[in-house]
Amino acid sequence: MFFKNFTLVFFVFVFSCNNNSIISKKQAYTIDTTLINNYITENNISKALSLTDKGLNSLSESQEFTDYIYYNQWFVNKLKANNLSPEIAYKYYQNIFLTSKVKNEDTASLNSITNAYYWWSEFFYQKNNRLDDSVIICLEKAVSLNKKIPSINLREERYAYKMLGILYNKLGDLKKTLAYYSQQKKLIELNNFNALSGNTNNMAIVLKEMGKVDSAITISNEALLFPNVEPMKKIMLLTTLSECQIQIQKLQEANQNLTKAKLILDTLKPTNEVYEKEGLILKNIGIIAQQNNDYLKAIQSEISAIDFYKISGSTNGRDIAKIYIELGKSYQANTQYDSALKYYQIALQKV
Repeated sequence: MFFKNFTLVFFVFVFSCNNNSIISKKQAYTIDTTLINNYITENNISKALSLTDKGLNSLSESQEFTDYIYYNQWFVNKLKANNLSPEIAYKYYQNIFLTSKVKNEDTASLNSITNAYYWWSEFFYQKNNRLDDSVIICLEKAVSLNKKIPSINLREERYAYKMLGILYNKLGDLKKTLAYYSQQKKLIELNNFNALSGNTNNMAIVLKEMGKVDSAITISNEALLFPNVEPMKKIMLLTTLSECQIQIQKLQEANQNLTKAKLILDTLKPTNEVYEKEGLILKNIGIIAQQNNDYLKAIQSEISAIDFYKISGSTNGRDIAKIYIELGKSYQANTQYDSALKYYQIALQKV
Protein backbone atom coordinates (compact mmCIF):
# COMPACT_ATOMS: atom_id res chain seq x y z
CA MET A 1 0.00 0.00 0.00
CA PHE A 2 2.92 2.26 0.61
CA PHE A 3 5.64 3.13 -1.89
CA LYS A 4 9.28 3.79 -1.13
CA ASN A 5 9.26 7.34 -2.43
CA PHE A 6 6.04 9.24 -2.46
CA THR A 7 4.32 12.40 -1.35
CA LEU A 8 1.18 12.53 0.71
CA VAL A 9 -0.86 15.67 0.64
CA PHE A 10 -2.95 16.52 3.64
CA PHE A 11 -5.56 19.20 3.94
CA VAL A 12 -6.06 21.07 7.16
CA PHE A 13 -9.01 23.35 7.49
CA VAL A 14 -8.40 26.52 9.42
CA PHE A 15 -11.49 28.21 10.71
CA SER A 16 -11.81 31.80 11.87
CA CYS A 17 -14.81 33.84 12.81
CA ASN A 18 -15.28 37.32 11.43
CA ASN A 19 -18.58 39.23 11.39
CA ASN A 20 -20.47 36.02 12.25
CA SER A 21 -19.10 34.28 9.14
CA ILE A 22 -16.82 31.21 8.96
CA ILE A 23 -13.96 31.25 6.46
CA SER A 24 -12.19 27.94 5.67
CA LYS A 25 -8.76 27.73 4.12
CA LYS A 26 -6.96 24.70 2.73
CA GLN A 27 -3.29 24.28 3.53
CA ALA A 28 -1.24 21.48 1.94
CA TYR A 29 1.32 19.48 3.90
CA THR A 30 3.66 16.84 2.52
CA ILE A 31 5.74 13.96 3.79
CA ASP A 32 8.57 13.65 1.31
CA THR A 33 10.39 10.48 2.33
CA THR A 34 13.17 11.00 -0.22
CA LEU A 35 13.96 14.45 1.12
CA ILE A 36 13.80 13.26 4.74
CA ASN A 37 16.21 10.43 3.87
CA ASN A 38 18.60 12.94 2.29
CA TYR A 39 18.49 15.18 5.36
CA ILE A 40 19.25 12.27 7.66
CA THR A 41 22.10 11.06 5.44
CA GLU A 42 23.54 14.59 5.50
CA ASN A 43 23.12 14.61 9.30
CA ASN A 44 20.78 17.59 8.96
CA ILE A 45 18.52 16.23 11.68
CA SER A 46 16.73 19.50 12.47
CA LYS A 47 15.34 19.73 8.91
CA ALA A 48 14.39 16.04 8.90
CA LEU A 49 12.56 16.47 12.21
CA SER A 50 10.79 19.63 11.04
CA LEU A 51 9.59 18.10 7.78
CA THR A 52 8.43 14.90 9.49
CA ASP A 53 6.66 16.72 12.31
CA LYS A 54 4.76 18.90 9.86
CA GLY A 55 3.30 15.90 8.06
CA LEU A 56 2.61 13.96 11.26
CA ASN A 57 0.77 16.90 12.81
CA SER A 58 -1.53 17.12 9.80
CA LEU A 59 -2.20 13.37 9.96
CA SER A 60 -3.07 13.63 13.63
CA GLU A 61 -5.40 16.57 13.08
CA SER A 62 -7.20 14.76 10.27
CA GLN A 63 -7.40 11.58 12.42
CA GLU A 64 -5.63 9.42 9.84
CA PHE A 65 -4.38 7.20 12.63
CA THR A 66 -3.32 4.17 10.59
CA ASP A 67 -0.99 6.32 8.48
CA TYR A 68 0.02 8.28 11.57
CA ILE A 69 1.25 5.12 13.31
CA TYR A 70 2.96 3.89 10.15
CA TYR A 71 4.96 7.08 9.55
CA ASN A 72 5.99 7.47 13.16
CA GLN A 73 7.43 3.95 13.01
CA TRP A 74 8.96 4.61 9.58
CA PHE A 75 10.81 7.62 10.92
CA VAL A 76 11.96 5.80 14.05
CA ASN A 77 13.43 3.05 11.87
CA LYS A 78 15.37 5.72 9.98
CA LEU A 79 16.70 7.12 13.24
CA LYS A 80 17.70 3.64 14.43
CA ALA A 81 19.40 2.79 11.12
CA ASN A 82 21.47 5.96 11.34
CA ASN A 83 22.49 5.38 14.97
CA LEU A 84 20.75 8.47 16.35
CA SER A 85 19.85 8.94 19.99
CA PRO A 86 16.92 7.05 21.54
CA GLU A 87 15.87 10.30 23.19
CA ILE A 88 14.93 11.66 19.74
CA ALA A 89 13.28 8.38 18.77
CA TYR A 90 11.28 8.30 22.00
CA LYS A 91 9.18 11.27 20.90
CA TYR A 92 7.90 9.28 17.92
CA TYR A 93 7.34 6.15 19.96
CA GLN A 94 5.39 8.34 22.38
CA ASN A 95 3.21 9.51 19.49
CA ILE A 96 2.28 5.88 18.84
CA PHE A 97 1.64 5.20 22.53
CA LEU A 98 -0.72 8.17 22.78
CA THR A 99 -2.64 6.98 19.73
CA SER A 100 -3.85 4.06 21.81
CA LYS A 101 -6.14 6.50 23.65
CA VAL A 102 -7.97 7.12 20.38
CA LYS A 103 -7.67 3.90 18.46
CA ASN A 104 -6.89 0.67 20.28
CA GLU A 105 -9.64 -1.78 19.41
CA ASP A 106 -8.74 -3.08 15.96
CA THR A 107 -5.96 -5.68 15.83
CA ALA A 108 -3.72 -3.85 13.33
CA SER A 109 -3.50 -0.67 15.39
CA LEU A 110 -3.18 -2.56 18.66
CA ASN A 111 -0.35 -4.63 17.17
CA SER A 112 1.49 -1.46 16.08
CA ILE A 113 1.10 0.14 19.49
CA THR A 114 2.28 -3.03 21.26
CA ASN A 115 5.28 -3.32 18.95
CA ALA A 116 6.18 0.30 19.68
CA TYR A 117 6.53 -0.52 23.37
CA TYR A 118 8.77 -3.51 22.56
CA TRP A 119 10.86 -1.60 20.02
CA TRP A 120 11.40 1.39 22.28
CA SER A 121 12.51 -0.81 25.18
CA GLU A 122 14.93 -2.77 23.01
CA PHE A 123 16.24 0.36 21.30
CA PHE A 124 16.85 2.18 24.59
CA TYR A 125 18.55 -0.82 26.20
CA GLN A 126 20.84 -1.53 23.25
CA LYS A 127 21.77 2.13 22.90
CA ASN A 128 22.37 2.88 26.58
CA ASN A 129 23.26 -0.58 27.95
CA ARG A 130 21.04 0.14 30.91
CA LEU A 131 17.44 -0.22 32.00
CA ASP A 132 15.38 2.40 33.81
CA ASP A 133 11.77 3.08 34.79
CA SER A 134 10.71 4.09 31.27
CA VAL A 135 11.85 0.70 29.95
CA ILE A 136 10.08 -1.35 32.60
CA ILE A 137 6.86 0.64 32.11
CA CYS A 138 6.98 0.07 28.35
CA LEU A 139 7.75 -3.63 28.70
CA GLU A 140 4.93 -4.24 31.18
CA LYS A 141 2.46 -2.31 29.00
CA ALA A 142 3.56 -4.33 25.98
CA VAL A 143 3.06 -7.63 27.82
CA SER A 144 -0.35 -6.46 29.01
CA LEU A 145 -1.47 -5.33 25.55
CA ASN A 146 -0.16 -8.50 23.94
CA LYS A 147 -2.71 -10.53 25.89
CA LYS A 148 -5.37 -8.96 23.65
CA ILE A 149 -3.59 -10.18 20.50
CA PRO A 150 -2.14 -13.59 21.45
CA SER A 151 0.42 -15.32 19.23
CA ILE A 152 1.19 -12.19 17.19
CA ASN A 153 4.27 -10.96 19.06
CA LEU A 154 5.86 -14.10 20.50
CA ARG A 155 9.45 -13.05 19.78
CA GLU A 156 8.92 -9.62 21.32
CA GLU A 157 7.02 -11.10 24.25
CA ARG A 158 9.89 -13.50 24.99
CA TYR A 159 12.27 -10.55 24.84
CA ALA A 160 10.05 -8.54 27.19
CA TYR A 161 9.93 -11.27 29.83
CA LYS A 162 13.71 -11.72 29.61
CA MET A 163 14.37 -7.98 29.96
CA LEU A 164 11.90 -7.68 32.84
CA GLY A 165 13.73 -10.54 34.54
CA ILE A 166 17.08 -8.77 34.08
CA LEU A 167 15.68 -5.47 35.35
CA TYR A 168 14.03 -6.87 38.45
CA ASN A 169 17.20 -8.84 39.19
CA LYS A 170 19.14 -5.55 39.13
CA LEU A 171 16.53 -4.11 41.48
CA GLY A 172 16.97 -7.08 43.81
CA ASP A 173 13.43 -8.42 43.42
CA LEU A 174 14.33 -12.08 42.95
CA LYS A 175 10.75 -13.34 43.18
CA LYS A 176 9.64 -11.21 40.22
CA THR A 177 12.85 -12.01 38.38
CA LEU A 178 12.18 -15.73 38.59
CA ALA A 179 8.53 -15.26 37.64
CA TYR A 180 9.43 -13.37 34.45
CA TYR A 181 12.15 -15.87 33.46
CA SER A 182 9.57 -18.64 33.97
CA GLN A 183 7.13 -16.82 31.67
CA GLN A 184 9.88 -16.47 29.07
CA LYS A 185 10.58 -20.22 29.22
CA LYS A 186 6.94 -21.05 28.43
CA LEU A 187 7.26 -19.19 25.11
CA ILE A 188 10.53 -20.83 23.96
CA GLU A 189 10.19 -23.60 21.39
CA LEU A 190 11.02 -27.04 22.82
CA ASN A 191 13.74 -27.63 20.21
CA ASN A 192 15.40 -24.23 20.66
CA PHE A 193 18.12 -25.58 22.95
CA ASN A 194 20.30 -22.48 22.85
CA ALA A 195 17.46 -20.26 24.05
CA LEU A 196 16.46 -22.82 26.67
CA SER A 197 20.07 -23.03 27.88
CA GLY A 198 20.32 -19.27 28.30
CA ASN A 199 16.99 -19.11 30.09
CA THR A 200 17.93 -22.04 32.36
CA ASN A 201 21.22 -20.39 33.28
CA ASN A 202 19.44 -17.16 34.23
CA MET A 203 16.96 -19.09 36.36
CA ALA A 204 19.75 -21.09 38.03
CA ILE A 205 21.56 -17.89 39.01
CA VAL A 206 18.38 -16.51 40.61
CA LEU A 207 17.63 -19.79 42.41
CA LYS A 208 21.20 -19.78 43.77
CA GLU A 209 20.77 -16.22 45.04
CA MET A 210 17.48 -17.24 46.68
CA GLY A 211 19.27 -20.06 48.53
CA LYS A 212 17.62 -22.78 46.43
CA VAL A 213 20.96 -24.26 45.43
CA ASP A 214 19.78 -27.84 44.91
CA SER A 215 17.14 -26.66 42.42
CA ALA A 216 19.72 -24.55 40.61
CA ILE A 217 22.08 -27.54 40.34
CA THR A 218 19.28 -29.81 39.08
CA ILE A 219 18.17 -27.53 36.21
CA SER A 220 21.80 -26.72 35.28
CA ASN A 221 22.66 -30.41 34.96
CA GLU A 222 19.51 -30.99 32.89
CA ALA A 223 20.43 -28.14 30.53
CA LEU A 224 23.96 -29.48 30.08
CA LEU A 225 22.37 -32.55 28.43
CA PHE A 226 20.74 -30.45 25.68
CA PRO A 227 22.15 -31.27 22.21
CA ASN A 228 23.82 -28.80 19.86
CA VAL A 229 24.23 -26.00 22.39
CA GLU A 230 26.56 -23.12 21.55
CA PRO A 231 29.93 -23.25 23.37
CA MET A 232 29.37 -19.99 25.24
CA LYS A 233 26.03 -21.23 26.58
CA LYS A 234 27.73 -24.38 27.92
CA ILE A 235 30.48 -22.30 29.52
CA MET A 236 27.87 -20.20 31.33
CA LEU A 237 26.03 -23.28 32.57
CA LEU A 238 29.26 -24.86 33.82
CA THR A 239 30.40 -21.72 35.65
CA THR A 240 26.98 -21.22 37.25
CA LEU A 241 26.96 -24.89 38.29
CA SER A 242 30.44 -24.49 39.79
CA GLU A 243 29.27 -21.46 41.81
CA CYS A 244 26.38 -23.50 43.21
CA GLN A 245 28.75 -26.32 44.13
CA ILE A 246 31.15 -23.88 45.79
CA GLN A 247 28.26 -22.56 47.86
CA ILE A 248 27.59 -26.05 49.30
CA GLN A 249 31.30 -26.89 49.67
CA LYS A 250 31.49 -29.39 46.80
CA LEU A 251 34.82 -27.87 45.80
CA GLN A 252 36.22 -30.82 43.83
CA GLU A 253 33.13 -31.04 41.62
CA ALA A 254 33.18 -27.27 41.18
CA ASN A 255 36.82 -27.37 40.08
CA GLN A 256 36.06 -30.16 37.58
CA ASN A 257 33.28 -28.08 35.98
CA LEU A 258 35.54 -25.02 35.79
CA THR A 259 38.17 -27.16 34.04
CA LYS A 260 35.54 -28.26 31.49
CA ALA A 261 34.50 -24.64 30.96
CA LYS A 262 38.12 -23.55 30.46
CA LEU A 263 38.73 -26.32 27.89
CA ILE A 264 35.74 -25.13 25.84
CA LEU A 265 36.78 -21.49 26.21
CA ASP A 266 40.28 -22.23 24.90
CA THR A 267 38.77 -23.41 21.58
CA LEU A 268 37.16 -20.00 20.93
CA LYS A 269 38.65 -16.99 19.20
CA PRO A 270 39.51 -14.11 21.56
CA THR A 271 36.65 -11.64 21.95
CA ASN A 272 35.52 -9.32 24.73
CA GLU A 273 32.97 -11.93 25.78
CA VAL A 274 35.63 -14.65 25.89
CA TYR A 275 37.88 -12.43 28.04
CA GLU A 276 35.00 -11.73 30.41
CA LYS A 277 34.22 -15.44 30.80
CA GLU A 278 37.92 -16.12 31.39
CA GLY A 279 37.73 -13.62 34.23
CA LEU A 280 34.63 -15.32 35.63
CA ILE A 281 36.32 -18.75 35.61
CA LEU A 282 39.44 -17.34 37.29
CA LYS A 283 37.32 -15.67 39.96
CA ASN A 284 35.73 -19.02 40.84
CA ILE A 285 39.12 -20.77 40.82
CA GLY A 286 40.29 -18.10 43.26
CA ILE A 287 37.32 -18.71 45.57
CA ILE A 288 38.06 -22.46 45.61
CA ALA A 289 41.74 -21.76 46.42
CA GLN A 290 40.66 -19.35 49.16
CA GLN A 291 38.41 -21.97 50.75
CA ASN A 292 41.28 -24.48 50.56
CA ASN A 293 43.43 -21.95 52.47
CA ASP A 294 45.73 -21.46 49.47
CA TYR A 295 45.62 -17.67 49.72
CA LEU A 296 48.53 -16.90 47.40
CA LYS A 297 46.89 -18.90 44.57
CA ALA A 298 43.57 -17.20 45.37
CA ILE A 299 45.16 -13.74 45.14
CA GLN A 300 46.92 -14.62 41.89
CA SER A 301 43.69 -15.96 40.30
CA GLU A 302 41.59 -13.00 41.44
CA ILE A 303 44.11 -10.42 40.18
CA SER A 304 44.18 -12.23 36.83
CA ALA A 305 40.35 -12.25 36.81
CA ILE A 306 40.29 -8.48 37.25
CA ASP A 307 42.81 -8.07 34.41
CA PHE A 308 40.62 -10.12 32.04
CA TYR A 309 37.53 -8.11 32.99
CA LYS A 310 39.44 -4.90 32.22
CA ILE A 311 40.56 -6.26 28.84
CA SER A 312 36.97 -7.25 28.04
CA GLY A 313 35.74 -3.70 28.64
CA SER A 314 32.95 -5.10 30.80
CA THR A 315 30.61 -2.53 32.32
CA ASN A 316 29.06 -5.04 34.74
CA GLY A 317 30.00 -3.21 37.92
CA ARG A 318 28.34 -5.72 40.23
CA ASP A 319 30.32 -8.70 38.88
CA ILE A 320 33.58 -6.75 39.00
CA ALA A 321 32.83 -5.62 42.56
CA LYS A 322 32.40 -9.26 43.58
CA ILE A 323 35.93 -10.06 42.38
CA TYR A 324 37.39 -7.15 44.37
CA ILE A 325 35.51 -8.37 47.45
CA GLU A 326 36.96 -11.88 47.04
CA LEU A 327 40.41 -10.40 46.53
CA GLY A 328 39.96 -8.40 49.72
CA LYS A 329 38.95 -11.57 51.57
CA SER A 330 42.03 -13.40 50.32
CA TYR A 331 44.36 -10.60 51.44
CA GLN A 332 42.57 -10.43 54.79
CA ALA A 333 42.91 -14.20 55.32
CA ASN A 334 46.61 -13.84 54.45
CA THR A 335 46.89 -11.10 57.14
CA GLN A 336 47.63 -8.39 54.54
CA TYR A 337 45.12 -5.99 56.02
CA ASP A 338 46.11 -2.80 54.18
CA SER A 339 45.68 -4.51 50.82
CA ALA A 340 42.39 -6.06 51.98
CA LEU A 341 41.01 -2.62 52.95
CA LYS A 342 42.16 -1.17 49.63
CA TYR A 343 40.23 -3.72 47.57
CA TYR A 344 37.12 -3.56 49.75
CA GLN A 345 37.06 0.20 49.11
CA ILE A 346 37.43 -0.34 45.35
CA ALA A 347 34.56 -2.85 45.46
CA LEU A 348 32.31 -0.20 47.04
CA GLN A 349 33.14 2.20 44.19
CA LYS A 350 32.24 -0.38 41.55
CA VAL A 351 28.74 -1.18 42.83
